[in-house]
Amino acid sequence: MTTTYAMGDLQGCYVPFAALLEQIDFTPQTDRLWLAGDLVNRGPDSHAVINRLYAWHDRVQIVLGNHDLYALARWAGITAAKKSDTLGPLLADPHADDWMEWLRTRSLLHTDPQLGWSMVHAAIHPDWDMASARGHADAVEDALR
Repeated sequence: MTTTYAMGDLQGCYVPFAALLEQIDFTPQTDRLWLAGDLVNRGPDSHAVINRLYAWHDRVQIVLGNHDLYALARWAGITAAKKSDTLGPLLADPHADDWMEWLRTRSLLHTDPQLGWSMVHAAIHPDWDMASARGHADAVEDALR
């Protein structure tokens, strides 16, 4: 039986993330993991978080958060590092280009009709219905790709 777990805001904190996965007995071969954005930055191990998720790419459903978008902007040279930036080891890793290419193809809105769940990072504007939210997410995702 497949179990779906949902988490948010890992913020580059690999050790607590790994401990939580161990506590719930997460099995990537049978379970699914939904991550509601902000996978990276702030914490010391963004590269370890992304490396693990990249290895599980077919078992992990990710929506991007503002810190993930910031990491993509840093990687693309669109923005300079902020004072609180902890992305240096991630962006210097030899696998950074592969990871960032993969990350930029992740969604901003995920809906699973079978489960009846939708996931975004922060919120959906209260004036939008799901079709409007999907349209706006699609536009941003197209620009990222």
